[in-house]
Amino acid sequence: MYAHNSILGLVAFMPDETFWGWVPASMEYKLEEAIESIGLDNAMMIEYFNLMTKIFLTIGVPMFCIIGPMNCAFGGFAAGEDHLSYFSFGNVEFGSWLYWVHAFVTWGVVFVVTSNLYDGQRKFLPHRYAWLRKMAEKRANTIMVDHIPEHMRSDAQLAEFFEKIIPGDSNVKSAYVTKDTTHLLHLSTQLKKDEAALHQAKAQWVKNEEEGKGRPTMGGCCGGREVDCIDHYTKEIQDLQPKVAEEREKVQKQAEEVGGVNLSNGFVTFNDRMSAEVALRLTGITADKSELILEPPPEPSDIQWADFTQDQTARQGREILGYALTVGLYFAYMPIVVAVTNLANIIDLGPLDILWDSVAPTLGLQIMIAMLPTFLITIYKFCFTLKAAAWAQHKLQAWYFWFQLFFVCLIAAIGTNVIGFTQVMFTDPFSLPGVLADTLPSATHYYMN
Repeated sequence: MYAHNSILGLVAFMPDETFWGWVPASMEYKLEEAIESIGLDNAMMIEYFNLMTKIFLTIGVPMFCIIGPMNCAFGGFAAGEDHLSYFSFGNVEFGSWLYWVHAFVTWGVVFVVTSNLYDGQRKFLPHRYAWLRKMAEKRANTIMVDHIPEHMRSDAQLAEFFEKIIPGDSNVKSAYVTKDTTHLLHLSTQLKKDEAALHQAKAQWVKNEEEGKGRPTMGGCCGGREVDCIDHYTKEIQDLQPKVAEEREKVQKQAEEVGGVNLSNGFVTFNDRMSAEVALRLTGITADKSELILEPPPEPSDIQWADFTQDQTARQGREILGYALTVGLYFAYMPIVVAVTNLANIIDLGPLDILWDSVAPTLGLQIMIAMLPTFLITIYKFCFTLKAAAWAQHKLQAWYFWFQLFFVCLIAAIGTNVIGFTQVMFTDPFSLPGVLADTLPSATHYYMN
């Protein structure tokens, strides 16, 4: 990928065509080049990896080379036969002077992580500002409007409303309320398919002529009559073209009226960026706070137009189903983990059983952790109105955090009784610190597995 970008001239450094040629190429990497060639988001993913590497080296090397040997030599061998814990805090006996060392080490870790995060944020902001300044004018001057009330569901009414509430004159350049073009879309899609098929049939005819064959045909299966492909698709196109034109004219005419084909969401484009920013910060612009939800528009190429045409009632039903599936996944998480683990423990691999025993105890948890993002993203894509593909990732990030918190960090407290832990959390939240103190281990290398 890097070599291809260098051939296209997107990066200045040309890597050597050797096995280790990628090493100096990686060392020559510059953030500004990455932003220009692959975009800010992808470049920030690389920077995130670099930041995590820096934090890991800053914390990990002293921990392994200094704190680990101290735990092993002066900890008192509290780990017993657990040799894997000899370098960890689990090898430190209760009341040891190393407790004071680890108190300072803990605050050192906090300082290293927070200082690196703040430093990364400071470096990111200039690139963010530059990206905002380079944003396409149309996108920068546009806002996305959702839950448009029925009396505003037309381009003219929506533009008139925002013209009145934004200070100044002639602020609104255009307004567009999304239209229900289901039938028009069906006809247009069929027309494009027939045009593509006609083009392919004509190309096949040229090839047949070179080979001394006739015009391409279709049908003739099970006693049916063969028809000429070119004539068939030409007739289909001639029939569809006036239908598409008629349906388009019908939609355009109905769109001039309030309601009808006009749906509950749309876009408003202003003449300047300041007006768009002012509009985004408006709150309580109608008596009903659930109306006119204003958001920045997503990347035009990322918009999922099908989500804009969803029926409001069906949309709410799918969202309820989505939340129900997410909650169901929460309660089914541990039973699935236990079931997979028990199944793995039953398997006998003979001479490889020693190796399998090191994997089987946590196999269920590893599978669920690996598949959880797939389960969640599938639920969000099918049940929630996202309007942009990137928004599914944002929703995944929020919910995935809570799943990781409960089923990785607090797994020892939850155990296999997910329902009991959840019940305590909601019915008696003040007892939760005591539950965690009683159930969480004081030290563990469990997360290394």
